[in-house]
Amino acid sequence: MGRPGQGQRRQNGLSLKTDNLANGLAQRRLAPADLLGKRVDFQVDTPAALMPLIKEGKLRAIAITGPNRFFVLPDAPAISGTVKGYAVTSWLGLAGPPGLPSPFVNRVNAEVKTILSEPTVIERLRDLGSDARPTTPEGFRERVADDVAKWTKVVADAKVPKV
Repeated sequence: MGRPGQGQRRQNGLSLKTDNLANGLAQRRLAPADLLGKRVDFQVDTPAALMPLIKEGKLRAIAITGPNRFFVLPDAPAISGTVKGYAVTSWLGLAGPPGLPSPFVNRVNAEVKTILSEPTVIERLRDLGSDARPTTPEGFRERVADDVAKWTKVVADAKVPKV
């Protein structure tokens, strides 16, 4: 299995949920050179990273790591249909130093939501194999806390040694 870098949650989640049936080859960059060169059998990466090669017919999406099929790749099933409870998604968020004034945080949040709702931005994100799901500052804090709790449990259950 090709994977970009060390310790990526998409790949580690797959390895842990499948009792390490997939051995990983860490890559120095996000380019799927090892997959195209047939040095690995499959690669776990974001749709945005692989979409150009999928559109060109050089790669085929075989599964989605999220809990459901993804709109950009409707023919690719979710891994959760085979590996019960498997759901790993990528997300991005904005963060700042502690103590930022609430009016500033709320203004930035409102401006980002406005930008992400513009049709040209939505279309560009879809072309890249992505979408925007803006939330509130509180919603973002909850997402981070939920992911920390989830991955702490996954690591503990898998008895991954602390380094």
